[in-house]
Amino acid sequence: MSSSSSARAHVQWDEERSEPYMIIPAVPSIRFTPLRSTDGQNFVDLYNDPEGGQYAFRRPYPYDLECSQWFMDNFHADLDMICASLKSHLEHGTRPPATTFPLAMMRYVPTCSSVNGSTATDSSYSKLDRPDVDQAVEDRLSEMNLSPDTFLGSFTSFPNTNDIANSIGETSKSASRTHMVAYDLMPFMRGKGVGTRALDAVLEGWNDWVGVEETIAHIQESNVASRTMIRRCGFDEVDSEIWQWPLEKGGGERRVFKYVRGRPKDVK
Repeated sequence: MSSSSSARAHVQWDEERSEPYMIIPAVPSIRFTPLRSTDGQNFVDLYNDPEGGQYAFRRPYPYDLECSQWFMDNFHADLDMICASLKSHLEHGTRPPATTFPLAMMRYVPTCSSVNGSTATDSSYSKLDRPDVDQAVEDRLSEMNLSPDTFLGSFTSFPNTNDIANSIGETSKSASRTHMVAYDLMPFMRGKGVGTRALDAVLEGWNDWVGVEETIAHIQESNVASRTMIRRCGFDEVDSEIWQWPLEKGGGERRVFKYVRGRPKDVK
């Protein structure tokens, strides 16, 4: 069972920045935004953390600015077009295709917090008495004295191309209905109660909205915190395999568990 609150995350449009965004309902001072041109160093700081880096199977380690720039050039070259298309869908009330989640960057934007209704910039989060807001998490973030727009981590959902490539007779339309999730939090954000709520928001505000039927996560056996979080978000453990780990990340054989979440039946 997902730990999400009664309010569902939903994609909105920021006229001032001219970009889409999505607020985490339980923690409205945090929003998901698209990648920005200034995020190169953010990726380096995030992916070079040894504690998180050890669990990434494909991502280079160490991770430098050249790796970051390659990623930004190759995976986000069409981001402006994607965001413009998303704006059109929002304006017309239509559902976008089940593509990669385009708002993968998580940032601290305290003016969206319901802690202070008088400064809220989003009418959906302007009330002081919203029961779905986790005030304890909001208080912890406030005590950290973070600057506005501080980069907090990355959460993404993307078509499961491995299954697509290995399936026979699978159409691209149906294949796009199966996604993978990946996520990383900056070290200073771990243990603050944000991860579960952030993943819930991506699943409800993007995957369920665009019609993803099945979401998959692969998590190393020793990553107990991530395995606990994924179960809280409604995933079931369905299988495990032994993977040969890259030498630059310690090498050896490691057990990896596969988790699956189906689309809730009450989502339309």
